[in-house]
Amino acid sequence: NNIKGLIDYQNNLKDSLTEDENLDFYLTESKNKLKILFNDLVEKARNLTNKREEVSNNLKEEIINSLKELQLDKVDLKFEFNKHQPLDEFDYKKFTKNGLDIVDILVSFNVGEELKPISQAASGGELSRVMLAFKNSLFVQRKLQLVVFDEIDTGISGIQADSVARKLKGMSDNFQVLAVTHLPIVAAVANTHLLVKKSSDLFQTSTDIIELNKQQRIDTIAYMISPLDKSGKARSIAEEMLNNK
Repeated sequence: NNIKGLIDYQNNLKDSLTEDENLDFYLTESKNKLKILFNDLVEKARNLTNKREEVSNNLKEEIINSLKELQLDKVDLKFEFNKHQPLDEFDYKKFTKNGLDIVDILVSFNVGEELKPISQAASGGELSRVMLAFKNSLFVQRKLQLVVFDEIDTGISGIQADSVARKLKGMSDNFQVLAVTHLPIVAAVANTHLLVKKSSDLFQTSTDIIELNKQQRIDTIAYMISPLDKSGKARSIAEEMLNNK
């Protein structure tokens, strides 16, 4: 048994020596495979960046046109591509699931103002309209059936609110639009008006959704215009808004 054990041990030593002798070969082969995979990944990432740059040109034009419809006629927009270049195949942290670039959206709303990131340049109302313009372009391309907007009209009023209402109305030609709003001018252009009411007692809170008929819509929009109006003028305005939608 001891002799057999020595023979097995000798064979194991020989195998280990053989592996050590071939280690340089295996290491070189592995490095070559890694280099090939790295170059392939870099090429795919660059192709992705090129496609993004091509799409961004058309998207920029669409969004600027939409923003002009939304009373932002002095707007300028730029997609800035920050491209990362890995040093070598071991510089893997430069890669992300989205490729080798990071895209910043820069915008200016007034003549003479420098382009800045949206978060720095846009007020609440401007940001609402920028988001609406972006979503309109992207949603049409994706051929969605239903889109939900939760107070996309935040921070706007007057002619800006009217432009957003008309934009939402136009978007409904391509897909179903469900918009949560507190603006009467937006509610008035809808084909269907759903009133959300919350009520509670000592034990629980419940929410009801009621589809309004025309008279109920007039009453509700009048309340949105002026909840304390006693003259009936708010109701007349509400009726006119619905008749002219």
